[in-house]
Amino acid sequence: MARQHPEEPTLVELTIEEVKAMGKQGIDHPSTRPVITGGVVGAIAGAVLPVVTWPVGLFAGAAIALYTRFSCAKLPSSRPTAGANPSTAKS
Repeated sequence: MARQHPEEPTLVELTIEEVKAMGKQGIDHPSTRPVITGGVVGAIAGAVLPVVTWPVGLFAGAAIALYTRFSCAKLPSSRPTAGANPSTAKS
């Protein structure tokens, strides 16, 4: 199925760009601290829970933190903006 807006980057493309920027800027990048915090929380949860190992928890926590950064800040909302009704536009 084709994307509705192919000019907009996908979540995978945004993630790759963000990880590259975090690697270049280090701790000064705005996403680095939340992702590290998510990884630590995930690793602790993985160490405490008998079902998941700490490396899996580390990866899952970092991935969830990174996804949360995108879903809250960078992905466009599905709500229409005010005045964007095409039926009222003049030809």
